[in-house]
Amino acid sequence: MARRRWNYETIKQAVDGEKQYIQVGYTGDQAPKKREEGEIWEEKGQKWIMKNGNKTVYNSQAEAIRELIKQKCSKCGFDVSMLGNKLDRKVFPKTGKCFDCLSLDHTEQVCNGTYKKMTEDRMLHNKLSLAKEFKKHTEETLRYLTEDDSKIELVHQDGSFTTFKGSMNEALLGEVKKDLEKVDALIKELEDYFAAQV
Repeated sequence: MARRRWNYETIKQAVDGEKQYIQVGYTGDQAPKKREEGEIWEEKGQKWIMKNGNKTVYNSQAEAIRELIKQKCSKCGFDVSMLGNKLDRKVFPKTGKCFDCLSLDHTEQVCNGTYKKMTEDRMLHNKLSLAKEFKKHTEETLRYLTEDDSKIELVHQDGSFTTFKGSMNEALLGEVKKDLEKVDALIKELEDYFAAQV
């Protein structure tokens, strides 16, 4: 009985305002700060970034590498690696653009009348790179023929052999030198053409 009376008296005192209850607890400094998407902050010596609504550890080097790896169209910013289709992934490594932007560029060039010149220049650039590669191989062949005495054997379709001796075969050396002169002339002509355009 005494217990009920005590509860009744305590409640009556609380209602009347005579006796205040003291409540003890921990509330912390403040509620967690609301972060925006992409916001970077430092907390307890660690850098964090808000990504997709989640708090994630931020590493500047890893972020830089991720940005470099991303395949984004240079014109519209479309993410080719994640959202692109087969055509986008095919043209992006060569042009740096998605297929739609490349098609728009080509359409504009056709309308402006510059498409034909652009394709011709591209073919001449390819021709120049092939000529430089051919020159490199021709110089290697010339070096081999002048410095090495070993034999070169060529097998024909009928099974017969033709043997060339390195420095002994003047006809083969003459042909290689003529090829080298022709390719040098072609390279000079193409480089002069491109230098005149700039």
